[in-house]
Amino acid sequence: MEFKDIIRSISSGVDIDQTYITPYLTIDSREKRCEINLKLAQAFRDANNLSQANCFIQRAWLLSKFSEDLLPLFIDIHSSLGDIPSIQAAYKRIGIRKCSEPNFSEALYYFTLSIYAYANNQKIDFYTYDFDMLGQIDILARQHRFAHGSPKIMKQKQRIKLAYLLFGILQTGSTVVKICQLLAKHHDKNLFEVTFYLPETESSIKGCTESIANINKFISYECDVITAPEATTEEESLVALAKEIYSRQSDILITTAMIADLRQYFIASTQPAPVVIGLHHGPPAQFVVPSLDWSITWSRHPLVDCPCDCSLVPLEVELPKKKSIRPINRQSLDIPEHGLILMSAGRYTKFQEKKFWQAIFDLLEFHPNAYYVVLGVERQEVALIEELLTPSIEKRVKIISWQRDYLPYLAMADIFIDTYPSGGGLTLVDAMALAIPIVVFKNNFMQPFNQNDWSHAEDLVNIPELLIERNDYRSFKKLISKLMIDQEFYQRMSKAIQEQIYRTNGRPERMVKECERIYTKVFHHNSH
Repeated sequence: MEFKDIIRSISSGVDIDQTYITPYLTIDSREKRCEINLKLAQAFRDANNLSQANCFIQRAWLLSKFSEDLLPLFIDIHSSLGDIPSIQAAYKRIGIRKCSEPNFSEALYYFTLSIYAYANNQKIDFYTYDFDMLGQIDILARQHRFAHGSPKIMKQKQRIKLAYLLFGILQTGSTVVKICQLLAKHHDKNLFEVTFYLPETESSIKGCTESIANINKFISYECDVITAPEATTEEESLVALAKEIYSRQSDILITTAMIADLRQYFIASTQPAPVVIGLHHGPPAQFVVPSLDWSITWSRHPLVDCPCDCSLVPLEVELPKKKSIRPINRQSLDIPEHGLILMSAGRYTKFQEKKFWQAIFDLLEFHPNAYYVVLGVERQEVALIEELLTPSIEKRVKIISWQRDYLPYLAMADIFIDTYPSGGGLTLVDAMALAIPIVVFKNNFMQPFNQNDWSHAEDLVNIPELLIERNDYRSFKKLISKLMIDQEFYQRMSKAIQEQIYRTNGRPERMVKECERIYTKVFHHNSH
């Protein structure tokens, strides 16, 4: 039987006896066997026989000596099988080979794909440490490492030089950038000399209006902003940026996304400053490593799993003023004035739980005057809702992409519902400041931190009536219904939640002062 006929039959779902296939699998040439297995893998993939396709793509992958040309099919099959660790291992293997060539940019590219394999293939925020991969980056950085004596003893009135590695300058509405701007604004410039370093080049930022506006804001706060120099290769550019940090005699390097952006890990590994502190915004495996001198986290659960010394500093922001915000016209979203708006906000990864959607849709079925507004996603990013929608509620579900100024949308909400099982952060704070009752699930501190299954609620909310046990959708629906029906309860929760957030938050200068205390303590500890 001709091989092309075998492939055609398998692709169409016809069972082929292995006696016809075996002669082709036993050809002497490794390259030809690789080609045979690759075509068989594709044929079985076309027939949706994933387990058999997996057998052949694994063999082809080995026979190809792990050629990146096979990656598209390898990723497709393993993503369909839900085998993300195999995808991570494949990306890492190619990244390690790129390190040995050496090809710096492609090594970082494949390592980054490995880190974000769950997000890219299953739309969930799940990250794990891979110290072998980080070790490869350490080796790349070793040849560029800077020498330091003991950190200098501070002279009277001499300022500590802080070098922030900034993450997210090219992202729309980056939370990390917003937090760093609060630090820039409120740092005591008499005590600290503050510079923000960007791993992006000036040419890559040119034309990006939001990025330029954010840079100008840092400058307006009396902070220097330095971009990575233009260079022939990315490695040369990042080394030149590290050299800039070193030549300015920076005292403390502060990373804002140590592993989420491997360029930061590389720069930190060149050791351009004698002390390195990491800001810990979320999953430990994205933001901190054991070698850090210290780290700062904004919530408790990341601290539990932090692999280095770490301090909890509650995140404080400038709270929005309800009177200064003009809500979006409800009619523009085809929502009547008497309609009750339930709202959630966040990235698409936070909206992938089927049971959560079903609970919301149950509420809409029970309350015909209720509308659900989802802010921050595109409809195609939450395809699972299509199978749950019914004609009676379809027009009452509004999906809105992320808006640069989202507060006018938030101000429309009557009730703000935290995402689940991955909860939100600053959106909860803003809703509380606007006196919008929030419904949140509690956190489980007894399990390892998992960005896809955690809640910031108990760090923000101290109102038992609004806290729901995890996975208790019955109480979840009951609480939301009570807020919709019981006006006295609604008004009491609205007042309580606004009073609480103004009591515990809204003073970023207090947060920055605590960060400065930690910076100073760690720096002086390392000076002796």
